[in-house]
Amino acid sequence: MDYEALRAGMAAAIPFNNTIGLEVTDLGAGSATVRLAANASIGYTMLATGPIDASAQLPDADRLLATLDADGKVSFPVEVTLSNGDDETVATATVQWQMRKRS
Repeated sequence: MDYEALRAGMAAAIPFNNTIGLEVTDLGAGSATVRLAANASIGYTMLATGPIDASAQLPDADRLLATLDADGKVSFPVEVTLSNGDDETVATATVQWQMRKRS
């Protein structure tokens, strides 16, 4: 899979990301990093200044893709770590993500 092409197409595929200032900076098999706008409203665990990176890992990506292929949809939790420019964790979150095949 061409993850760079997929990453580059995210802005066009999800225009709302541009509206709220999200930028997908890295995308790979089972992982993604998204830069949030510096003025994003987040419940931080410590003071965060400057750009904040949100990183997520999907250790079971192959199983999730198999479920999506077999069932046409999949729902799963995504653990997200938000870090500042010094790579210090400023917040963590769990996001329930849902995907559905287009027909």
